[in-house]
Amino acid sequence: MKINTVAIGNSEQAFIENRISDGVNIIISDDNDRGKTIVIQSILYALGNEPVYPTSFDVNSHYYYLSININNSDIEILRRKKQFIVIDSNNGFQLFETVKDFTKYFDSEIYKLPQFMKKEKKETASLELFHQLYFVGQDSRNTSNTVNSGRYNKVDFINMIAFMKYDYLSKTGLTEKISELKEELKGLKIDIDKKSKSIKYKKRLKKYEEVTNLAKVEKKYERVKSAIEKRDNEISELDKELARFENYLSSRHRLKNELNSLKRELKLGNVTCADCNSKNIIYKSKDDSFSFNISNPVIRKEILNSIEREILTTQFEVNEKKSLYREKINNKNQVLESEGITLEDYIYFSDYNKSLADYNNELKELLDSKDSLELEISTLETQNKNSSAESKLAEQRILELMKKEYHYFDSDGNLEFDSLFTKKNDTHSGSDRQEFLSAKLIAINKFLELPFPIIMDGFREGELSTSKEELMIPRFESVNTQVILSCTLKKEEHVTDKYSNLNNINKIDYSENTKNHILNTNDLEEFKELVSKFNIIL
Repeated sequence: MKINTVAIGNSEQAFIENRISDGVNIIISDDNDRGKTIVIQSILYALGNEPVYPTSFDVNSHYYYLSININNSDIEILRRKKQFIVIDSNNGFQLFETVKDFTKYFDSEIYKLPQFMKKEKKETASLELFHQLYFVGQDSRNTSNTVNSGRYNKVDFINMIAFMKYDYLSKTGLTEKISELKEELKGLKIDIDKKSKSIKYKKRLKKYEEVTNLAKVEKKYERVKSAIEKRDNEISELDKELARFENYLSSRHRLKNELNSLKRELKLGNVTCADCNSKNIIYKSKDDSFSFNISNPVIRKEILNSIEREILTTQFEVNEKKSLYREKINNKNQVLESEGITLEDYIYFSDYNKSLADYNNELKELLDSKDSLELEISTLETQNKNSSAESKLAEQRILELMKKEYHYFDSDGNLEFDSLFTKKNDTHSGSDRQEFLSAKLIAINKFLELPFPIIMDGFREGELSTSKEELMIPRFESVNTQVILSCTLKKEEHVTDKYSNLNNINKIDYSENTKNHILNTNDLEEFKELVSKFNIIL
């Protein structure tokens, strides 16, 4: 992916950056607060990232335009608040009303987002987690965990990389180990059967008062109870999701009908404003992010097409959820059947007050061993899917690349690279942190051969020495992708035209920008022309 143009603006002011080229770009200024961070954050914000702008910048008051090229295809994105409009050669005009909807588009049209196992469930990486593969911002830097670590953490980040490189296909040794444990489990079950041959499970649970039965009954009941409660919770969550989808579909159908109704009205007569007599009719998207003049039949058709795509996509998800709902209901019944328990038995035993004071200790030990073995098998089967082995291998390979990169620009450095993330109480600071993060970005890019630009805001953080910087820049040049860096120069560095002797560097100077106010009226007309193709009203 290559960044072509990024622009920020509203109806009164704008700023456009279209000087970004292939290779290494360095955005400089001779003072802070000249707009470098705003421009770089806007690139990521337009790509669905969470905003990390300076506190003085009102992120919700502007439109964010981004032009990118991916696989020789141009894509234009316009974002405001949580909503996006996308124009591409394959799908034309599309409106996405949430970051989640845009994420689906990103996954299908820009880059297939990686998946990984989390809590025994397959997860698709969020855009915020994915962007950390190639982007380091100026703020919220943390070498000990992912940025804004909440839902996703450093383990997820490493598992994501392992999936991208190995797709969890290498299972050498795991399958054999699982087979061995299953054979051991089979033998243990035979021992349990021998030990409890006099203990017969009765259909009616009122007969469970027999002391020799209690240990086995307790384990069976707790197992069934846990499984049923899990399925009840899953069914409840599916109910909520289906209700949300149905409400959303209903609102989309109403909007579609209203727009079609308007189309018929315009053919039969004119609709005008009672206050100003205007024939222009405005459609405002959710949260008033975008406004469209739907009196124009071309614009109205594009919006209707976008709504129709949303309806089809959502209906597909509804059908999937309903199928899953039926499957969960069926699974709930299968839990009882697999244990030989009727629903009446289960309800009876749920309220049955029993004591476990006297039960067979040998039988309990065997049952505990069986549970322990089943847990080990389950863990290994999960590992077979998620493959911690692959995650460790991926991390090790990246660490090897990091060490090489680090010693290129700091041959005498003593940083230790034991993990992609430092220990919580051993966080790097100053130039050490900068060197760690730079080496990490370059290493990940080379390891994954990631088709995304490397973007780093404030790449000279922590008083990085000139000698190290001069060795670091060629390492950024060595990657086969676009690079966008930013830094604030000292006055004397700016006067002496720093970087002018580097032939392969595209220097973009922001020193003339107004401090704390990058937007201006000079770029306004060009900005309006850029966003006019999205058919919005600024």
